[in-house]
Amino acid sequence: MFWTACALPFPARSDTLPVVQRPASPTAEFEAPYAISVVPGGEIVEISGSFSWAMPQNFSATLARTPHVRTIRFNSPGGHIQAAMQIADIIRARGLDTYVPGFCASACTVAFLAGKGRFLAQDARLGFHQAHAPGMAPETFDPMLRAIYEHAGLPGPFIDHVLHTPPASVWYPARSELQTAGITTASAPDSVMALDDTATLAWHAALLLLPVVPDATVVMVAGLFSQMLQGIQATQPESCWGYFHDMPTDLRRLLPAPLLETMMQAERTLREDAGNAVPPPIDPAERAKVFQSLFEAARMQAVAAPLAALLPGGDHAGFCPALDWLLKTALALPEPERIRTLRALMVGG
Repeated sequence: MFWTACALPFPARSDTLPVVQRPASPTAEFEAPYAISVVPGGEIVEISGSFSWAMPQNFSATLARTPHVRTIRFNSPGGHIQAAMQIADIIRARGLDTYVPGFCASACTVAFLAGKGRFLAQDARLGFHQAHAPGMAPETFDPMLRAIYEHAGLPGPFIDHVLHTPPASVWYPARSELQTAGITTASAPDSVMALDDTATLAWHAALLLLPVVPDATVVMVAGLFSQMLQGIQATQPESCWGYFHDMPTDLRRLLPAPLLETMMQAERTLREDAGNAVPPPIDPAERAKVFQSLFEAARMQAVAAPLAALLPGGDHAGFCPALDWLLKTALALPEPERIRTLRALMVGG
């Protein structure tokens, strides 16, 4: 898809995942704003975003106000391990269950493992690697991380694999490996899974069908994608950046209901149209010409500088506006340039 041109990973929740996958940046797990929310009914609390120094205190305060909590949901790329250890102590002391509907990596796994019952959704991922901190060798933290995982009951070979996975990578064990290691205790109860963001998961899966749908469907999806970018950006710019950098993103909380409904209708159209048109693969040289033309247009319109937000290390708040500019520019082109450009952006070669 078009973001791969800038080496930007798209959250492939519905894909078959590699055992080791490189994250967006070495500091990405610390950059997602955190939130602690009580699910209506008072029995489930959700922790999302990066584990920060303030999180344990806020978590304790939340539990004090909601004495009937039984389960903690995690959607987190990680963060500070000391904060995760404090969260784990609270969960263990309260005898709470833990559940991951989508993604929990690095420090998040420390908190997840504190659950009395530990559950994963069908497509959920747990990601492991060495602990790290700026200016310090990862090996410095190996004894501490080993002790944490041993205390949680993980077998030695599993821990060894974690400690041989450098911070620049993430190991996503297969579900069978997680079960063998005793990391998951049972299938998730229906009452917990009922809250999963099926809309986001379905949208991700449907986008994988773009290479085999008709031109008109690609144009329709491009327009909706532009609206989605604008909607997330208007609500929370950091989440818009995080959506494209493997950060947990719940579209239900970021987009208006009418747009979500339209996206789900589009998802059904994508599935119905799949296979009705199989255009030839885009030649890499042709794709390069498309991007060269777009960047030349950006230079002529004096927006080349904002497009720098698409590059690694670029301004997070400017990331989605830059993507949206590319989409809108392509959508405004006459045929056949429009569909050729959109396919190069959204489908790739």
